[in-house]
Amino acid sequence: MIPLRPGDPDRVGGYRLLGRLGAGGQGVVYLGLAADGSRVAVKVLHRLDDAAAVERFLAEGRILRRVASFCTARILDSGTEGPTPYLVGEYVEGVSLAATVAGHGPVTDPRLSRLAVGALAALAAIHRAGVVHLDFKPGNLLIGPDGPRVIDFGISRVLEATGSSGEIMGTPAFMAPEQFRDEAVGPPADLFAWAGTMVFAATGRPLFDGPSPAAILYGILHREPDLPPLPARLREVVAACLAKDPARRPTATEALLRLLGHSLPHRDLLDEASAIASRAGGARAGNRRRVPAGGASLAAAALLTGTVILYGRAESAPPSAPAPVPSAVPARSLKLPGTGVVLHEREEDPVRLGSYLAMGTGSRRAYARAPGGGFRLVAHDREPVASPDAGRVALITWSKFADGPDDHVTVAGAGDEVTVRTTRKPVGAWYPRWSRDGRKILLTALEGDGDDRRPRGFVIVEAGTRTATAVDVPADAGADAADGYFWSPDGAAVARASRTGVRFHAADGGLVRELRGIGEPATLGDPFSPSGKKIITHCPDDGTTLCAWDAATGQARGRFSAPSQIVYGWYDEEHVLLLDRSARPYRVIAIDRRGREVRRLADVPEADLNRWVPHFVR
Repeated sequence: MIPLRPGDPDRVGGYRLLGRLGAGGQGVVYLGLAADGSRVAVKVLHRLDDAAAVERFLAEGRILRRVASFCTARILDSGTEGPTPYLVGEYVEGVSLAATVAGHGPVTDPRLSRLAVGALAALAAIHRAGVVHLDFKPGNLLIGPDGPRVIDFGISRVLEATGSSGEIMGTPAFMAPEQFRDEAVGPPADLFAWAGTMVFAATGRPLFDGPSPAAILYGILHREPDLPPLPARLREVVAACLAKDPARRPTATEALLRLLGHSLPHRDLLDEASAIASRAGGARAGNRRRVPAGGASLAAAALLTGTVILYGRAESAPPSAPAPVPSAVPARSLKLPGTGVVLHEREEDPVRLGSYLAMGTGSRRAYARAPGGGFRLVAHDREPVASPDAGRVALITWSKFADGPDDHVTVAGAGDEVTVRTTRKPVGAWYPRWSRDGRKILLTALEGDGDDRRPRGFVIVEAGTRTATAVDVPADAGADAADGYFWSPDGAAVARASRTGVRFHAADGGLVRELRGIGEPATLGDPFSPSGKKIITHCPDDGTTLCAWDAATGQARGRFSAPSQIVYGWYDEEHVLLLDRSARPYRVIAIDRRGREVRRLADVPEADLNRWVPHFVR
């Protein structure tokens, strides 16, 4: 720790600052003291004149909350001190890999192999949470007494976000070729960086080095790497991850399994490892609420005993739900206009695509079901959400208040279009949700712009009478602006995620009841099963698994080993619909409890991952 310098604050957001832990391009990280006496890391931005940097900084806290806690330092708090934004995170004792190598020289085996396994386990969990780090390097791999932690998600992005701005960001010596080219950048870039980081750990210098940035860039784009002596299995995996073509690199899970000697990927392996880490960490912590810092090394130890995990899984796994009987009628394949997505439909499917948003450079096009089949363009620069029967579509605009002080929703049907005023500036209406009977539309009221949006309540639009009722709800300390309201199955109440669970409100905003401790709903759409008896959430004790609960009592009703965290909702009463990123092209599939595919509904090219926003109807 470095003493505070002149000009440094002595307190931020109620946290007393003890000294500096480090400084970088974004800001300064201080060692702080919370009110309960615990030590925390307080990250304060110092580039207030750069709007893009502020946006990335504020997004970092939201991104980190999606990642399993065993591989990162948890975010505990965030806020602003005057005009200055800050994040408060778990303080983890340790030094970066860069500092370790600088102080003690290269890392030798078996420590090198343990480091490689732990770092890959962390990356696999990060990617399964739907996040790409984009700046994985020796300085961002923290070596704690209990294993490695990945830090500094300042330029990371969420996989289903709309994409990057085209700005090249990162540390050149550890960036992948596609980060310098006009190509899609995703999880494979992190695998390239992991491989370069392992070479640095073994040698003390970057794999692609040179006297100038241009020389480094040339090496990354054109030169085949000259690998140093490495343990045989690690050398094989590192070489695969350094492929110039990102499509030829393994995923983090595949690389981890190869490193552990597994010839075939086993989808359950990482789920079980992170679950074991969570349970073991909780047992050591006793009654303390804070998750201990031992998760990363525990995960590595669990993964190193892969055979035991695979056999142990059979005893505790929930019984697999019955798979639907395969249909004798072949699926009808349809390429969606404005995208490369191919839809595979069957008449008997309980869900179907009702509308979607296709995003390109400078354009957003809204498509909805056409009366005679297929899809038609219904609007530009508006988000479309189809009604349950797919006969109408609700449209909202992102350009709030461009035409006046009122926000609105437009309902378009067969030859009819109605616009209803919803809120007044500075409160906007977002996330349209149809009630199951198709009579009402629910919107979330948010005040402010961008990352400053704050929940203000909800709006109910009566499609028949063309009226809207705005309802203020007292701000929930645990509510995030990204967590929209959704209908209860009977349409009599609305609900949203809170710090303690899911809260249900009457039409006048009064609190009706609360399901505590069930985790956050796994989809911004309808989290309830077709019968309305179950609700699907991200399991509160495991960031890589989905949990089903009794919607009335909150009792557990099973888990889903999910290959993705982009969840669209229930396929039927026993299966969940989600995006599977483990194959190319990506696929929209229905899975059973063990994560096995039982139905494929669409193929999604990698180029369309951030450009296609679907809305399914039942």
